[in-house]
Amino acid sequence: MISLGERRAESAAAAPAVKSVGKVTAAPAVKPVSEAAVAPVVEIDVFQLHASFCTIFSSAVRLKIMDALGEEEKTVTELAEALDVPVANISQHLRVMRDLAAVTNRREGRTMYYRIANPKFLFGIRSVREGLLEELRKRGGM
Repeated sequence: MISLGERRAESAAAAPAVKSVGKVTAAPAVKPVSEAAVAPVVEIDVFQLHASFCTIFSSAVRLKIMDALGEEEKTVTELAEALDVPVANISQHLRVMRDLAAVTNRREGRTMYYRIANPKFLFGIRSVREGLLEELRKRGGM
């Protein structure tokens, strides 16, 4: 009789090693040991995922939203007032940003609060902006 620990070790040893360039591999959630079938590995093209995500930043309004959210959450109304953009327009942009996982939201009563999903996203856009300004200064554009 094979113990549970031995069966897990056997399954891990049987799993093929996967190497790829520019792709992230992820296995679906671990299934109970009683299932004999090994789940297939799902490949994600990280460059395509990155390119899709970066479409968020093709809009100056969305960049302003990211910057306005900064380190704290805000409501749609607060963002609209801060950016002088209609609430309906802010809501549309936030929906795109939420669908691409750039922002998350939480509801408190009837009010929806938004925040940046990962601080690295804010760091990234600020780093790009700083780099652009540095290059403009070098060229005498500022």
